[in-house]
Amino acid sequence: MSEVHDLVADLEREIEVDRRALAAKEAALELLKGRLRGSPSKAPAIQTAERAAPAEGELFDLDSLDVLDASRRRTFVDELRDAVARFGPQEFSIGHVEAALKRLGIEVAGKTPRSRISASLSKLHEEGYLWKTSEGGGNVPHRYRIRSQMTDEQAKVYAKLNERRGLADVNASGGKDEDL
Repeated sequence: MSEVHDLVADLEREIEVDRRALAAKEAALELLKGRLRGSPSKAPAIQTAERAAPAEGELFDLDSLDVLDASRRRTFVDELRDAVARFGPQEFSIGHVEAALKRLGIEVAGKTPRSRISASLSKLHEEGYLWKTSEGGGNVPHRYRIRSQMTDEQAKVYAKLNERRGLADVNASGGKDEDL
């Protein structure tokens, strides 16, 4: 009789784990549906009763734990890279990027969105994803192009211009301008 009691207890635990997993999937589904509608998340709040600690001596079921995976989390630079990719071979400035982000529905957090965009563009430039085609100053913004969208001949021209300006740009492979 005790074997049947153990089987019932095991089955009840498995069902509870499955219920939690299903609730998490339903919350994720609601979150995604909300994003498709463009409205804020209406995912149900996680109830602490469902997230109770295991009994003493019982192990956590790792599948039932909500773990944020940092490697899958998108950053602002990722969003910016996606927006900039839509410019193709065209030259663009911070103003173009800001307008594109607004059109895509991506809000730039902070008091000075252009500063954040500028810092992110600089990061993409340092990584070699972007090429600074024109050095700005004062009210004139820097201008950029996507390095992979440029021909080698165009890259050489910009490398020479940047060399005259004293800039050390990198190409898509991370090498210095002289490597071209």
